[in-house]
Amino acid sequence: MTSSDTRNTIYSKLDTTSKSIRLLGLWSAVDNDEPLRCDLVAVSLDDLPDFEALSYMWGEPDDEAQFQIWVNGALVCVRQNLWYAVQRLRFMIPHVHKSKRRILWIDALCINQDNIQERNHQVAFMGHIYRHATVVLIWLGNEISYAEWRVSSSNPLN
Repeated sequence: MTSSDTRNTIYSKLDTTSKSIRLLGLWSAVDNDEPLRCDLVAVSLDDLPDFEALSYMWGEPDDEAQFQIWVNGALVCVRQNLWYAVQRLRFMIPHVHKSKRRILWIDALCINQDNIQERNHQVAFMGHIYRHATVVLIWLGNEISYAEWRVSSSNPLN
């Protein structure tokens, strides 16, 4: 099965005439050896769902085959930077998520990149999606540790 075939099997059809988006439920893990598991669900922004949006740099496409995430029971190839972000986020599930899932909007996974009509609609809608997010998370990459970030962000003049 090709990457395109896999992507087409995990996506339900979105209504591009409404405020429909997909959200990703990221399941928590006990250790790094557990596979990354997620599920997608279509929602309407009119229903004011609680979710976090992830902003990150996509990275180079040549590393996709090495990094995989289980989405709706199918293995999906993703770029390295996204894989590391999702890997880190699954260990940082906020207390409010009783289901042990973190609810995220991530463009590369929540938008069917192979459906041009949907992709164009969702990209044009991204500002609205980010404004409706409870929190916008920014992933700068795997190079900076959380402790380093806390120190540098607490004193922006340094």
